[in-house]
Amino acid sequence: QMEDYVQPQIGKRICLKDAFGTIRFFGKLLNNAKAGDDEWYGIEWDDPTKGRNNGSVDGYQYFAPVFHDITQNSCSFIRNGKLPTGITLREALEQKYQANKGLSEEAKKLIEEEESKALVVNTIKEGQKAIEVVGIEKSYKWRFDIIEGTEFLCQNMKIDSVGEFGELK
Repeated sequence: QMEDYVQPQIGKRICLKDAFGTIRFFGKLLNNAKAGDDEWYGIEWDDPTKGRNNGSVDGYQYFAPVFHDITQNSCSFIRNGKLPTGITLREALEQKYQANKGLSEEAKKLIEEEESKALVVNTIKEGQKAIEVVGIEKSYKWRFDIIEGTEFLCQNMKIDSVGEFGELK
């Protein structure tokens, strides 16, 4: 979750106040009284106008921007503990495409009962006729057939990694 604070790895994507960036450095800032003995993250922002420096502080270059010119102030330093991280691709897909994830079994059963009550169609000759939907129990697990899907919309899901090897099986 975005509220959790953890130590991300170099190269990991982050989102802070709707600004996206990449971690380029992690460590202590030398000879800087304001930084104290704390550890800091060096971030290169996607939008170069979000930065305050070019990866250097007090004349010491801690990292160089990869996507922007070093003459631009496209980077910032953020104190350890203040950097929220995103979610894995699997977590994003589960959040977006699993309908009832996180609901109690009792809540899932109530939804299933309510949705199965009024399964009828209007006919010309006989008025309303009850219908049966085959396989409806599967729709309570997934809103989308994620196994067969080849394209997924995960815009603004704040994904920061694909996750552990083999996680997307």
